[in-house]
Parts: sequence; C-alpha cells; structure tokens
Amino acid sequence: MNVVDKVLTEWAFRCKKGYPDMNNSDDMKILKEIYSEYGIVTEEEKEEEPKKKQLPNEELVAQIADILQAEKGNTKLLTRVLRTLKNTSHVDDLKKFLVSRNIDKTTFDNRNLPAELIDILAKANLVDKFVAGIKDNKLQSSGNAYDTLGPELKPILSAFGRLTGAKGSVGIGRGEILFPMIYSDVSKSETAGDLVYQGKDLEVKALGISTKNPDQLAGGPRISLTRSAPLSSYYKTQSGKTQIADIFKEDYDIAQDKKAALDKINNFIVNAYYKGDSTGVEELTEPDMASTQSIAKVLYKAQILGYTEAKSITKFLLFNPATGDYKVSTVDELIKSIGTDVGFKPAVRSDINPQLVKFS
Repeated sequence: MNVVDKVLTEWAFRCKKGYPDMNNSDDMKILKEIYSEYGIVTEEEKEEEPKKKQLPNEELVAQIADILQAEKGNTKLLTRVLRTLKNTSHVDDLKKFLVSRNIDKTTFDNRNLPAELIDILAKANLVDKFVAGIKDNKLQSSGNAYDTLGPELKPILSAFGRLTGAKGSVGIGRGEILFPMIYSDVSKSETAGDLVYQGKDLEVKALGISTKNPDQLAGGPRISLTRSAPLSSYYKTQSGKTQIADIFKEDYDIAQDKKAALDKINNFIVNAYYKGDSTGVEELTEPDMASTQSIAKVLYKAQILGYTEAKSITKFLLFNPATGDYKVSTVDELIKSIGTDVGFKPAVRSDINPQLVKFS
C-alpha cells in the first residue's frame, strides 16, 4: 500500500462517519494531523514557513575566512577550495562557449559531454587557463592541435582529441570534439559533415591508435560508401576472391570479349559510385587491367569522389590523435595521395575502401 492509500485509509478510519467530508472542519483537522504524522508538508505550510535570512556578503566572507584559518593545516581541503573558487567563475563562460560550438548534452547519447569536459579541466585546475586560451585561435592549413594552448594544457587536449562517442547510429570519432573546442572558426556540424569550417562541411579522418598503447598507430580510417558494398557480392561467382581489384581483373582475364567485360565493370563502377552519371568519370582502360594495383588506384579515386559527392564534402581534416598533428586537405590532394606512402593504401577488409596510412 502506498502512502496515499495509507493516508486515505487512516483518515476514513478516524472520521466519525467512517468516511471523510471535505466540508467538515473536524475531518480536515484530522487530515492535517495525519499529514504531520507522515511528515507531509502542504504547499500552504511551505508558504507560511519563514524564509531563511541571507547573510550579507561581508559576514559570509568572514565565516569562510574563519573556516580556512581553522583548517590551514589541511592542505587537501585548502587545495580543493582554491580549485573550486578558481574554476567556478569560468565554468559558465565555458558552458556558453561549448554551446556556441554545437557541443551540448545531446552531442553524445547517454553522456553529458559538457559536464565530462568541464570535470576533466576542473580536476586539473585548468578551467580558467583553458577559457583564456581559446579566444582567438584559428584553424591553420596544418599544425599540431595539442600544442595550441601551451604545454600545461597539452595533456588535456590530448585526452579531448581521443574522445569518441555516438549519437543515434552516427559515430563521433577522434578529433571531432577537440577541434571545435580550441578553434573559434570551427564548430560541430549538425548536417552531413563532421565539422563546419569557413561555412562548409569538413570531414575528419583520424588515424587509428592502438588500444594497448595510445601513442602507437593502428589501422587508419577507411573512405567507404554504403552503396558500394554490393560490389563484391556482384562478382562472387568467380573463384572466391574477396579483393575487388582481383575480382575485376579475373573477370576481365577470363572474358573472351574484353571490351564487353571492361564495359560491364565500368558500368557497375559508374552506378555504384557516381549514381549512374558517367560525366567526367575516369573509367578503367585496357592498360589498367594489367595489374590489380592500377585497377585499385582508379577504384580509390572513384571511392573518394563518390564519397565526397554523396556527403557534399570539399575538404578533409586529416588528424593523428597519437601526436596531435593535423592537415586540411582538398579532395584533389587526397586523390593525388592515392597509392603513395603518405596517402591511401588498401584497407584490411577490401581494397575497395582505401585506408589512410599516413599524411604529411
């Protein structure tokens, strides 16, 4: 039986008629007695309670001073008080700044990201220095994000650079929280891209880092399109190869009509990557079919162009979360990096999804 049921039962039991009458003053008096027994305070009683007198600031300061004087040997307490006083005056400014960068309670599912970020800074006693440092920083064409606010804040920015989360089915990767926090001309995107920079969507591609050693790189990010997934299954009637370039080459090599086989492959690439529009598309040629490397290079370009067109991306932010290094690259620069030591190489799962291995 809940409290309401207990109160009603007790009230009816004490009333002379065996049931309460709202218009009977004796019955209402009994109800107040029962409220008092159960510790229930009515709104009317709350209004009647005298308001606590607010002490003048001078008295508050004096009382705080007395407490601190009495606890002057308690270093832990004094440090905590100092940290609280220093951080409190800047926390509101930091909250407003985060909101202006589209970072709020809804950025991550099931996590209050602003509170998490503020807590990291507060524990390091660096809220004031962070707020002072973020005023006029602008994203450069390349640089090191962790060095932006000086050596004291470098470990904090490194932690921010490795933050990951999710909102619905969309993953939020490394760097996507850091850059809006430290550069005034960057904000978290609410549309197709990861970030907004100079009024346009900016896609972040962060190199992977090892889970065992956060200072070591692991597998890099892949540029991938959902609609390209059917490519391998489309050609799986061949010898069981899984690499798309190998499958295309084998399909071409065993074909009696080479031109028809090449047309079939190119037609599928156009439909998979370019929504059926072959205008300006670099197609595979007969010389390309001599090696899987040359086939893969054309596929990489198609993948990057198809990806950027689908998401209306014109620039990428390449980011190394292990070191903090970053570089803003155009689509053309990414395409030129295909197959180089500082660009895109075959991904682990399939060479249809180029993987960023390094950038300079």
